[in-house]
Amino acid sequence: MGPYCKFCDTRCFCYFPQGTPDHILKAYGTSTIIATCPAGQAFEKRKVGYCYNDIVAIIRAAELPDAPAESVAGQVDPQEIERTTEIVTGETATTDTAANPTAGNLRTFGVTL
Repeated sequence: MGPYCKFCDTRCFCYFPQGTPDHILKAYGTSTIIATCPAGQAFEKRKVGYCYNDIVAIIRAAELPDAPAESVAGQVDPQEIERTTEIVTGETATTDTAANPTAGNLRTFGVTL
């Protein structure tokens, strides 16, 4: 029922959430699934510039435009993303907001699939 993730060795992938912005879908190319495990998300964030939690945050922010950012979700430490990416890929991740406007703004929602 789908591929196994090379990072968590489970089927952590899911389809892109409904409401995923077109520019993000274009960034992923022909892919129709996205990793949900922390290591898989760190890898995708480094490669594509977005991850599952970023997409969910963007969708929720659009649904709750007047809500303060802190009430939508808690912040994830950008250094934690960098450490996870380095462990997984052996390369240093970037949270350069000039290169990626959502870098350093990863939000987590505790979504379990």
